[in-house]
Amino acid sequence: MNDQNQTHCRTTESEMRRDYDTVYALRQASLNAVTAVEYDELRDDAEHRERRWLARTDRWAAEWQFLDNAVQGWAENPAAMRCTRYELLRNVVFGRTPLEQVKTRVASLLQADRLTGRGRRSLRSTRRTCGPLAYFAFYRELFCHDDDSFTVHTSWWHARQWLGQQAQTQSSDRYVAAEIVAVDCLSGKRYPLIEANATTNAELAAEMTYLNRLLSDFLAAEGPMHAEVRYDELAGAYLEAFIAANHHDAGLHRIEHRLHADDLRDQALDLAARLGVPAADHLSVLDHDTAERARTTPAPPTGWLDACTHRFRTDRQRPGSAGFFIRYRLSTGAPTAIQLGWDPTKPQRPWQGQEVRLGRDGAPNGRHRAIGEFSSLGELLQNVENWCQPTYPGQSSAVRLYAARRLKEWSDHLAELERATTTSAAIRDALQTGKPYELIPSHWSTANQPEADPTHPVGGPDAAD
Repeated sequence: MNDQNQTHCRTTESEMRRDYDTVYALRQASLNAVTAVEYDELRDDAEHRERRWLARTDRWAAEWQFLDNAVQGWAENPAAMRCTRYELLRNVVFGRTPLEQVKTRVASLLQADRLTGRGRRSLRSTRRTCGPLAYFAFYRELFCHDDDSFTVHTSWWHARQWLGQQAQTQSSDRYVAAEIVAVDCLSGKRYPLIEANATTNAELAAEMTYLNRLLSDFLAAEGPMHAEVRYDELAGAYLEAFIAANHHDAGLHRIEHRLHADDLRDQALDLAARLGVPAADHLSVLDHDTAERARTTPAPPTGWLDACTHRFRTDRQRPGSAGFFIRYRLSTGAPTAIQLGWDPTKPQRPWQGQEVRLGRDGAPNGRHRAIGEFSSLGELLQNVENWCQPTYPGQSSAVRLYAARRLKEWSDHLAELERATTTSAAIRDALQTGKPYELIPSHWSTANQPEADPTHPVGGPDAAD
């Protein structure tokens, strides 16, 4: 009976390894697909075979997952995988672990090594960097029989630009579906990044423009001197992202840093091409030097998107109790003025208005009369109009244009910081759960959109007038 079980296990293991070789070959073939249909067929075939093994109720589902994780480990962190393989074999040689107990996993490590080609060197190998990512972008107009537009890029940034260009060249009111997926070129693992369904071309173009501005460290600068300084800044930021992406302790944040490093590299290369600078050789030398530095550099404490979210949230909460206020006289020489503003200490009703008594020198003398506290800028301005009419019938009750304009600019600034915080957090959460960041069409109910975090009051730089 034991011989039959062993024979069955060997047969099942051989079948699993043949199937995984096939799945790996299909994933690699999809990287060279020339149409969206071909890409989908190859990936669907691979995923169907994989699901058949993962759905098993015996130990082979776990063995398949271990083999798949080993392939991804060789792709992302070859130095750590070499150490893992060495320790496993060392324990077997010295009798600490029975060979029968780990032989299937040893074979999986060796198969993953064979497929990726990342562990064939000695333990002193200097190959420590992650494999490259390929970025697939898909664009399709709904209710149209044309084939999907499909292209491959070297960074998420280039893929977003391409989607934005596709949307801008088509009719703005047509509904489209779009997607960006990153694929590890060594392991074939997919990372869904962005997905849009039933959005208009105008919405897609605007969202891609916004995401490029939100996720880029440096905006375009004017003039050759500014551009040269910006290239140095991009190269420096790329170095830090490259170190973080290839750090042996990057863990779950590794994919964020890989995306960030690819974006910064392509931004630096594009800028260098406009400047006529041979940046490719420069960045290659930096890559090699940085890989050596990464061995002793501490692991980054957070992911790239964590840092983005923290920065936007800090900017939003920055103002102190003074907030932002505009004060103007109702007429020349009047002993009173209207003070309108935003107070971060009252997040539920932050917009406030009050009448301020002025002294002979024109400065407030500490006496005031409250107009009210309101939840929105529009509510504040309307109530100020209504309050002024009976109180100052002989004077213009109109809110001064410069006050309304500056308050509107402040309101837009707060809304932009709120949107940046929410969007960066949503992208981070989607990436960490293996799901794409979904673009919400404007015609959907606002109930489907993420709500702002009520525990964090809106904020911005201090300002007063």
